[in-house]
Amino acid sequence: MKKKAVLFLNIGSPKTTEVKDVQSYLNRFLMDPFVINIPYIFRWLFIKKLVVPRRAPRSAKAYQKVWTKDGSPLVSLTKKLMNNLNLTDPDHEWFSAMRYSEPEVLDVLTEIKNKGYEDIIIFPAYPQYATSSTESTIHYVKEKLNVMDWKPHLFQVQDFYLDPEFIENVLLEIPKQIEPQTYDHVLFSFHGLPESHLKKISPVCQFSTCCDQITEENKKCYRAQCYQTAKAVATKLGLDPDKWSMSFQSRLGPVKWIQPYTDQVTVDMASESTKSLLVFSLAFVTDCLETLEELDLELKKEFLAHGGEKFERVPCLNERFYSAVNIAKKVSKINF
Repeated sequence: MKKKAVLFLNIGSPKTTEVKDVQSYLNRFLMDPFVINIPYIFRWLFIKKLVVPRRAPRSAKAYQKVWTKDGSPLVSLTKKLMNNLNLTDPDHEWFSAMRYSEPEVLDVLTEIKNKGYEDIIIFPAYPQYATSSTESTIHYVKEKLNVMDWKPHLFQVQDFYLDPEFIENVLLEIPKQIEPQTYDHVLFSFHGLPESHLKKISPVCQFSTCCDQITEENKKCYRAQCYQTAKAVATKLGLDPDKWSMSFQSRLGPVKWIQPYTDQVTVDMASESTKSLLVFSLAFVTDCLETLEELDLELKKEFLAHGGEKFERVPCLNERFYSAVNIAKKVSKINF
């Protein structure tokens, strides 16, 4: 069987922790209409003049806390994952690119073309579907292929939020010293989204029990998919329903985001006698600023400051995301 190229795409990271590089990254990320869907002139004024000038210095300090000798954790861990998958997967050659930073999608597509590949599997590194991540990624790849005037056979990995091998991969990578059932509570924290994003995809969403089951009407609802991921892991761990919950982190701006908010529920739990808390971050397959700084440092500090005594987070799959090999075989054809 002829090998296929897999293009594994993640969000990206600033080139360095200097404010100018963080500004450049944030401008590129937040100006994406899939991320902030308002008319261009208002988006430009809001992002360029208000958000980025204020946010970049704070974000630069946050990145400095988690930066490694190899640079960005997200980028370096993704490189390690590609090396591991290329050593273990005989059916594909794995390439990585970042949606808003280096390695640039156009450069990597050019490398794939120069190697003679005719079939490309697009693998967005997001278990749950969202227009601001999954759809933006697919759109951007198509855009760059059009720039190249190249039309290979294009395939897309299916949403893998409930893929049994993904769930098993998560469970296998829980550190041995962590025993989930011994914690007072297990919290599944997912990246947040504005409520308006969900309403466009799933107009029936009421941000409540409507997300408890996947139906034809909400099959692309981010919140519903997150709930299914959390429920699957909780069930496998044998957790009682009152011993786990789901929340959303990393909100930005004045609009209403999906709730409950991770920072608020964590403080509430600590204040109401939850002494030990275990956190999973199942919207991410690779550790990044949102897990290493926002959860491991800031959330932990708040939990302990409000009465909690023990806080742990299960690391993301990182370079051990071996179920990606079989997930890459579950694809659908993309038409240009």
